[in-house]
Amino acid sequence: MIALDAATGAPLWTYNAGVGNAPWWSVGINRGVALGDGRVYLLTADDRLVALNATTGALDFSTQLTSPALGYSETSAPLVAGSVVVVGSAGGDQGVRGFVAGYSATTGVRLWKLLTVPAPGSEWNPATGSHGGGAVWTTPVWNPATGTPYAGTGNPSPNYFGGNRPGPDPYTDSVIAVHVSSGHLLWAAQEVPHDLWDYDVASPPVLFSRLGRLAVGEAGKDGLWYEWNATTGAPLTPPIAFVRIDHSPPTPSGVEEWPGSEGGANYGPSAYDPVTRDAYIAGINGPQILYSGVHSHAPMSAATTRARRHPVRPSMKVTIVPRTYAARHSRVAAGSARLGARRRWAGTGGGGFSGSGRGFTMRSP
Repeated sequence: MIALDAATGAPLWTYNAGVGNAPWWSVGINRGVALGDGRVYLLTADDRLVALNATTGALDFSTQLTSPALGYSETSAPLVAGSVVVVGSAGGDQGVRGFVAGYSATTGVRLWKLLTVPAPGSEWNPATGSHGGGAVWTTPVWNPATGTPYAGTGNPSPNYFGGNRPGPDPYTDSVIAVHVSSGHLLWAAQEVPHDLWDYDVASPPVLFSRLGRLAVGEAGKDGLWYEWNATTGAPLTPPIAFVRIDHSPPTPSGVEEWPGSEGGANYGPSAYDPVTRDAYIAGINGPQILYSGVHSHAPMSAATTRARRHPVRPSMKVTIVPRTYAARHSRVAAGSARLGARRRWAGTGGGGFSGSGRGFTMRSP
């Protein structure tokens, strides 16, 4: 981390967090820091919450959140929600159960932890052959007036094989609302029940006013824009497509899926303009071919982490359609809609398509 003088660009101090025994896939991924009460908060690839004095860079505390040997990592920026620092968990595809947790902003002591999927052997998560998933990959958004953070959860695991995880697999692929002081789950709204396409909630939720009520919006990897009542979780509008959607369960012979697992919308956030009441979405309009296969799964071990190897995965092939083909059909968000009525959209590349996909923005009443 480097602190710079904003007027001159001169460095003020630096801090090297290191990566320790971080999983191979997380090294080099960090989506930012948070500021609050004179501190800078940082999450590290090897699962630490670090607090630094914002003026001097001196270490205030470093808290170990969990073990990277299990496959956990931290890749997002933390959220400073008053006196609580809210963190998520990367690694849902690597042998872990996802969680969101709250820590004291002054001491780093954990206040609460909410696991997003049941323990192996309970509810929909079988005792063997699976490990849950449901990671919280990106920074939650929060409402200071009610003390409610809203977080997006990842896909169930294994990604593309659902034969041993029957049912809708709550609370994966969901936006969840929790109380910032206790971690109590207030509501959960699932976007993709029984996900077979890696359509986790990656783009951070956004808050805005709709019909005089606070709403939560989210642009899903499944290519749909969602809106819920921020207090109750009740849907405020039917989901609306912003890229081409054409998918079915994977088969042994392979199925072309729209959108691919890169999105819809991926880690890039949406933006809301309170003057025009437009929510801007960065849409990724490209396909992927999925092949089903026999399932075998095991959590990532410390040995495989050190060797920078994948854990055992389902024998499921995932083939990206060639870039030139995908780019020819790509779309970027450049438009708006009111109550779901599309107003304009723009594309990149040479060709077009006649499907339902397009990038656009949503306009709130």
